[in-house]
Amino acid sequence: MKTVTLYTTSQCSFCSQVKEYLKNGQVPFTEFNVIEDPDRLDEMKLLSGGSLSVPLVVINKDLPDQKAYIGFQPDVLDRELF
Repeated sequence: MKTVTLYTTSQCSFCSQVKEYLKNGQVPFTEFNVIEDPDRLDEMKLLSGGSLSVPLVVINKDLPDQKAYIGFQPDVLDRELF
């Protein structure tokens, strides 16, 4: 199974949507709130190519087939996860 890592903020509606989408699909994920954990902000910037946009969805983080997607993209997640 692929791993999913989310970089989010508390006030982000798209972050809430992607979390609900993953929960409904019974996809486990690890979440990092980049406001509450500023060290994760630097990590997110590296993974996203410098973007500060959330949510950042990282599939298979730290693996050779790692992919990162900015925003809530259900069509992409459907293709990648199901």
